[in-house]
Formats: sequence, C-alpha cells, structure tokens
Amino acid sequence: METLIIQRPSGNAAAGNRRALEQFLEALMYLSSEPILFLFIIAYSVCSSMLLLMMNIKE
Repeated sequence: METLIIQRPSGNAAAGNRRALEQFLEALMYLSSEPILFLFIIAYSVCSSMLLLMMNIKE
C-alpha cells in the first residue's frame, strides 16, 4: 500500500492547500476506482463536516 505524504512548500499557502486537496482527492480515487462510489465518499464527507459544524454552533 502506498503512503500519501503531503509537503507544503514555503511561500504561497493557497498553492500548498490546493496541492494538499489534489493529493487527498488522488488518494481517494486510488482507493475507489468507481466514480459513483468516489462521489458518494465526497458527499458523505461534506455532509459529516457540515453536521459537526452545526453541532458546534448550537453549543
């Protein structure tokens, strides 16, 4: 199994964040060769994050 290593170059933080996101998405695609499953994983992650944010706001 390959290991994902994220390195943030000095300088433009936005470029580093974009590359980190690209590497994350590439890793997900490596784990799932089916595009439908890939989209489901992304949608699930986004919904989970939104729910956690909403729970923190209410407290």
